[in-house]
Amino acid sequence: MASRIICHNARTLGSGPRTLVFGHGLGTDQSIWRLVAPRMAVDHRVVLLDWAGCGHSDPQAFDSGRHASLRGHAHDLCELLAEEQWGPVTYVGHSAGGMIGVLAAIEQPWLFEQVVLLAASPRYLDDPPHYVGGSRPADVAALFELMDQNFLGWSSSFAAMAAKDSEVQRTLEGLFNSSDRGRLREFAESVMSSDFRAVLPELTLPALVMGTAEDDMVPTCVGEYLHAHLAGSTYVCLNLAGHCPQMTHPQQVEAELRTFMAKRPA
Repeated sequence: MASRIICHNARTLGSGPRTLVFGHGLGTDQSIWRLVAPRMAVDHRVVLLDWAGCGHSDPQAFDSGRHASLRGHAHDLCELLAEEQWGPVTYVGHSAGGMIGVLAAIEQPWLFEQVVLLAASPRYLDDPPHYVGGSRPADVAALFELMDQNFLGWSSSFAAMAAKDSEVQRTLEGLFNSSDRGRLREFAESVMSSDFRAVLPELTLPALVMGTAEDDMVPTCVGEYLHAHLAGSTYVCLNLAGHCPQMTHPQQVEAELRTFMAKRPA
């Protein structure tokens, strides 16, 4: 198999004493970081990548067995970091990419310095009476049915859930519509069926949990749950609406990243 950096269409920007690796979420690719990555690349090495089956990753890198769980993507991330030897990195993961980072940092913690979870969730489905994930099984089933019967309708609906800003909605729709539909559905199944609440205490690295005040996909109570179950974590709730603040308010996301990273010695 080709090197991981080729498999994942990994690109490096900037230079500096510390390295940030940005991971995207469901249905998107590394381009969702285009407004934040250059800002951080002014004084850091920044690495952008596409998960297997997403964006411009090598089609041969996707394996339905390996990637039926987010753990498969976490293995990929560990292999990439070990291969490139960037040193312990700050990993920044959006949405499903957040839990991929958590799993990878638990698996091989020496590859990571700290983890940032942006609009991430350990479980998207409600588990009453003690856990609210933001989605009911019937809602998820309806979304999958729409995806199967009217993909363009699904992409429009999902984009509207993810963002309030019309321009960002159009960008997300374009990303969804350009995806390999079969692999996107498999990724969606692995995300929506995931439950990684039990492993959260195994993360021993510093973590920043960042969300927004109005997120139709990941309600604030999920961010609070992550904060409560990640020992020593920092929690920031941005007074914004939407699931993709890095696309709508990159300056605020950058500011929180820099504040968090400043707490650790360079």
